[in-house]
Amino acid sequence: MKKVLLIMLSVLFLFTVSSAKTTKFKKIKTLSSTSWKLTDFQNETLIYQYIGSKTLGEITLNFAKKENLVSGFSGVNTYSGNFEINGENITFSNLASTKLYGPRNVMEQEYKYLTVLPETATYKVVDEKTLKLITSDGTELTFTRTK
Repeated sequence: MKKVLLIMLSVLFLFTVSSAKTTKFKKIKTLSSTSWKLTDFQNETLIYQYIGSKTLGEITLNFAKKENLVSGFSGVNTYSGNFEINGENITFSNLASTKLYGPRNVMEQEYKYLTVLPETATYKVVDEKTLKLITSDGTELTFTRTK
């Protein structure tokens, strides 16, 4: 009887340990107060240029603590605007950007990003570190969480 009890306890212990390892990530309940860096844009190579201590080409997306405000760095310029979430749908509106000039290839990448962002239709939080924005025509922007 003691052997059976010991075996049952061992199996229970192993089951508990294995299920703890496979526990899913903590689901992000809101995008508010999160920051992201663009890591993939339709499988295209992202362009970065280093001028002194400044990195041009890095694209970020920050969702403010206050609802519906978004901002970021689009490669050369900063931008801001509004966002609205309804289920898995997300829309960006009233986007405004500074008008600084930078290297042509970085400016082209920035222009493409700022053109695609307002066309975003849905979003997916793949895991606690990955965010995908998807336009209605299937263009995907993949971000990695920085905060």
